[in-house]
Amino acid sequence: MFIETKYLLLEDINDSEDHANELADLLDRLKVVVTLQSYNRIPERDFVKSSPQGVQAFANALRRRGFKVGFLNSNIGEPVGGGCGQMRMNAMLAASKRRGS
Repeated sequence: MFIETKYLLLEDINDSEDHANELADLLDRLKVVVTLQSYNRIPERDFVKSSPQGVQAFANALRRRGFKVGFLNSNIGEPVGGGCGQMRMNAMLAASKRRGS
């Protein structure tokens, strides 16, 4: 039986092939499927999602190490601020404004 683990890729922060090998070292000997997740941009943060080429290179590095890799494209709600993580940020900002912070 495999356990699913998700990994959020951020351009130039944790998406290099070296990072993939570090992750493989951490997960070594575990039966996991690594699901790579795209970042949903939040205007208040400067993070950038990894390029498709970067995602593919990361996945290939994990596969070379024997891991099963899946992909989660969770950015379908991004244009309306409803992607993973975005709704929470919007709720936090709204609550902060109500408190006058």
